[in-house]
Amino acid sequence: MKKTSVTTPVKGGWVTREAGTGRFVKVRTANSASRANTKTGDILKETAARRSAALARLADR
Repeated sequence: MKKTSVTTPVKGGWVTREAGTGRFVKVRTANSASRANTKTGDILKETAARRSAALARLADR
């Protein structure tokens, strides 16, 4: 049987992603659990892009 999701522990909870695409499915904290939606994905993509740009700027020094 192929595993469809991967749960990863993070500080303060867990994050569940689809195994094939890496898309966020669920976020679990100590207080609650919530399903990730398209807005969550957009926010995470924007954050990842900003971090990548910052790393690129550091590498170009």
